[in-house]
Amino acid sequence: MMDTIVRHSRHRWTVLKLPARRMERRLTAAAHWFAEILARRGIGKIDAVFASDALNLADLRRLVPALAEKPSVVYFHAHQLPAQQTRQESPLDLINLHSASAAKEIWFNSAYHVKSFVAAAGGLIRRHAELAMRNPLPALMGKAHVIPPPVDLAFVHEMMQNQHITRKRRTIFLCTDGANNALLNTAFRTLDRRGESYNLILVGSAAHLDPEFPKRTISENDEEAQVLGLLEAGIIVSGSLDATADHHVVRALSAGCWPIVPNAAVYPEIIPDIIQPNCLYDLTADGLVSRLLDAWHLGRPEGFEPDVLKVLDSFDAIRRCKDIDQRLVQLVG
Repeated sequence: MMDTIVRHSRHRWTVLKLPARRMERRLTAAAHWFAEILARRGIGKIDAVFASDALNLADLRRLVPALAEKPSVVYFHAHQLPAQQTRQESPLDLINLHSASAAKEIWFNSAYHVKSFVAAAGGLIRRHAELAMRNPLPALMGKAHVIPPPVDLAFVHEMMQNQHITRKRRTIFLCTDGANNALLNTAFRTLDRRGESYNLILVGSAAHLDPEFPKRTISENDEEAQVLGLLEAGIIVSGSLDATADHHVVRALSAGCWPIVPNAAVYPEIIPDIIQPNCLYDLTADGLVSRLLDAWHLGRPEGFEPDVLKVLDSFDAIRRCKDIDQRLVQLVG
């Protein structure tokens, strides 16, 4: 998403990244890491700060006082608040709340994510009496906005025009990132027992999937191979039951690949109402199998294409980046 914003924005961006580390290391170290980088380079001309949920923005503002004067946005692509039912405490629990409080605005990638954040934050506040006395949630929600992540679909259209790929109905595109692997294993074993043939195009780790499943793996960093996989696959399956966004499914809709996804999380926002009965499954392996069999053996509804185009328009990179640019100008102004 960040690469897409930088590519299409009319502003100049200075992007600071951390090495690949576990999330708890990022939450702990990011502010200090970036403060050291800025101290060595010099801050230069900065109009605004755009941060992710992996940064303690409040700490960064303390470590680099010059940034405290600049308007800031935290984009919650995910959130790192403990689950609502969690009883154990961690020193990292409050970092996202501190970042959200320090920011001028907080942006979420989906309406589902806002609800998830509020539920998790509410549970956290109830467990901390000092927070409950001055509940920060009303103020946070007052500066919250849903900003769908820009997805570069022009790349998909170019590949569709330049590549002549035969779509295979029983080829399934599957990303394992955040997936419920137990559910996926049960579903594909059920298909095996029924004698249903299929092939998987896998993005991400296959470590927790049955090694007997017919599959080939694509790198998570190879965008071209992923788009080619979507053009080849007849179906994209998601096993992520709490996804706050899914750019693979958005690209799949653009590529003409049929989605079969959970009736939960962000997916009811992505899948047009007219095809939801054919695409959303009930979070069980049997439900997933049933949707796959329907896709292979039954006809698909007619006239859903205009609704798909409306969904895709809300993720269009040029349109979304223009909106982001304009909002940042307003914040700076």
